[in-house]
Amino acid sequence: MNIRGSYHLNELIDAPDEWDFYAGVSAGFYFWRHKYTDVFNTIHRNSGGRPNIGIHAGARYFVNENIAINAELGGGSALSGGTIGVTFIL
Repeated sequence: MNIRGSYHLNELIDAPDEWDFYAGVSAGFYFWRHKYTDVFNTIHRNSGGRPNIGIHAGARYFVNENIAINAELGGGSALSGGTIGVTFIL
């Protein structure tokens, strides 16, 4: 579970229309459950959770009004650090 907010910097930095620059913060709580068997065939189960906060910054370049290429750093989760991808606006 995660809540995320971003501030779009385009007006602040006077960016061209085809660019979207943003930065923000996230906060949430992560849950996990894990089951494994050790070398003695004993089954172990553990679970837990922890709160999490993070920051992110990124940019999108709009190829046309419905498609953009994006890159982002940060994110604040155990599985993030950076992303690249494509944004489709329907």
